[in-house]
Amino acid sequence: MNDYEIAILNAVSLECERSEWRYCKSARVLGSAAESMEILDPDSQRRLFTEGETNTPRIEELYQVLIALVNDAKFVSGQGNFGRDPADPLFTECCLTPEGEAKTAWQNKIRKKAEQCVGKKL
Repeated sequence: MNDYEIAILNAVSLECERSEWRYCKSARVLGSAAESMEILDPDSQRRLFTEGETNTPRIEELYQVLIALVNDAKFVSGQGNFGRDPADPLFTECCLTPEGEAKTAWQNKIRKKAEQCVGKKL
């Protein structure tokens, strides 16, 4: 797996846990993944969460990786149009498959342990 795929899997895990729903918005996943990779700037964030705005090239690249992961269906499952002409990330949702959950389980344990040590959610 490449860095983008790992960042997306971790972001799906984190955002679905935060939302307490099985599926979470793809835009939130992309924002979280971009933030973890330190490529989320204010303009990218504004464009990502504004309907009708074109995403920055790096966010669009992340979205293409998410689309590929959803279409592969091994680690990530999706709801909405992830096809040839995908919908805006505001209108698609994703979640981890059982294999995706297993892939990110060890990272979740480390994050939860760190949260206990510092006393707040990371």
